[in-house]
Amino acid sequence: MFVPQIEPLAITRWEDFSRSRLTLDRNVVHLWCTAINPSVNIVRDLGLTLSEEEWQRTERFKFPKDQRRFIVGRGLLRKLLASYLSCEPAAVEFTYGPSGKPALTGKSGSNSLSFNLSHAGSLVMFAFTRSRQLGVDIEGVDTTVDIDQIINQFFAPAEIADVNSRPADLRHHRFFELWTRKEALAKAQGKGLFTALRELDTSAFDGEASNINDPELSHFVRNWSLSQLTPAEGYVAALAASRGSFRISCREMRWTELSSSEPGPILRANW
Repeated sequence: MFVPQIEPLAITRWEDFSRSRLTLDRNVVHLWCTAINPSVNIVRDLGLTLSEEEWQRTERFKFPKDQRRFIVGRGLLRKLLASYLSCEPAAVEFTYGPSGKPALTGKSGSNSLSFNLSHAGSLVMFAFTRSRQLGVDIEGVDTTVDIDQIINQFFAPAEIADVNSRPADLRHHRFFELWTRKEALAKAQGKGLFTALRELDTSAFDGEASNINDPELSHFVRNWSLSQLTPAEGYVAALAASRGSFRISCREMRWTELSSSEPGPILRANW
């Protein structure tokens, strides 16, 4: 398994980003993360980029907080993709795989750019790369979750042993680390999460593929890279990417104006 270099956090300010174009080399994954707490004015601007279908999805959310989260996540995704593709945000077209994984289509689809995104709590994370499959997941570490029931139902035996070997105060943290790995790998492969849960022994990525006795699992570990990340206090994330060497460029979008009701977590300098 290839372990990529993870670069320290680089900050992009919203007012500077709106006037810039992004470039992405083939040996780099750009990993963006931001708090979902921009001002009403910025949310309104992001909403202007959404399609009619995306507005219909927005209206299906019952609570304003969830509507705002979707608008910010999808609007910023469009802004970022447009900056990579040198087009207008509203011109970006999406298609969806059998398990709902989004990809580019239309004129944008002829580009080699691939992407993935994930929300959790007050954060949203985006991953972008070229000519490579990838998936990303971020989760807030919730110590109220009954993890024993979940791991016994969905985790592989080695993962269950891994979680149970941890001190009591670290079991939830380890559970969410392994869960983000499963989600990221499932999304990278375009699989439905619940069909992939038990067949993905993600604890195997902590060792050398040559030491894995199961040939199928060893082959899988050799062909995928899995990076564990801690973007902010109380959050864990994972990035899965298909084989080949690359480095991870961590980036924060920092809003010019913030919502007074949503302070949001502070991102770490090193993930």
